[in-house]
Amino acid sequence: MPPVEMSFKEKYLKLREKFDAVSGVHRQYANELDAAQDKVKRLKEENDHLLDLLSDMMSKEGAEPMSDSDTSSDNNEEDEVIRPANGDVRKPRHSSVKDGRSPSSEQPPAPDRITPVNGR
Repeated sequence: MPPVEMSFKEKYLKLREKFDAVSGVHRQYANELDAAQDKVKRLKEENDHLLDLLSDMMSKEGAEPMSDSDTSSDNNEEDEVIRPANGDVRKPRHSSVKDGRSPSSEQPPAPDRITPVNGR
């Protein structure tokens, strides 16, 4: 059976319906992408804010280290300093990004003690 030929009007209407459907899906994806980009922006801002707070807390000197078991809510978060077990306080790597330098270009701090290989 030979294919049935459509009139140009029928063909146009069929193509128009398909175009409208594809355009609707495209708009939906564009809206979802915009929402996702807004969420990424908010999360980056919140992350930067939290990293700045952490950096400020780490840079304060004279404060006592925070206990892991201390869950009281009467402590002022800005007065607390979190220190590693060795007592070394370093700025987070993100602080160098604000200066225009990449974090990978920084040299790691020299170790306090060098342990020889093979126990020598």
